[in-house]
Amino acid sequence: MDTRFGKDFSKPMNINGSKQTLGWYNLVVSIAELRMFNSSGMKPNRHYTLKAVKAYFGVQEMKYSKHELLECLENFKEQLEIYNKPKK
Repeated sequence: MDTRFGKDFSKPMNINGSKQTLGWYNLVVSIAELRMFNSSGMKPNRHYTLKAVKAYFGVQEMKYSKHELLECLENFKEQLEIYNKPKK
């Protein structure tokens, strides 16, 4: 992937003793921030823009509203969880 998310998805990090990637962490945090922004209109920080979130995930050309972007990221997270689920 040529996006920043794609590059960060291969960078490992330790979260409370659990191995994750920076891209996964940013995906989860972005979903939480978008939920807050959609429900209350409150920005996570004063420099927060949807444009930056779209650029990070590589969807800046798509005309997503804030609600559609949240749904898209949640669906993407679910697909990653299904794909990475350990097989029995």
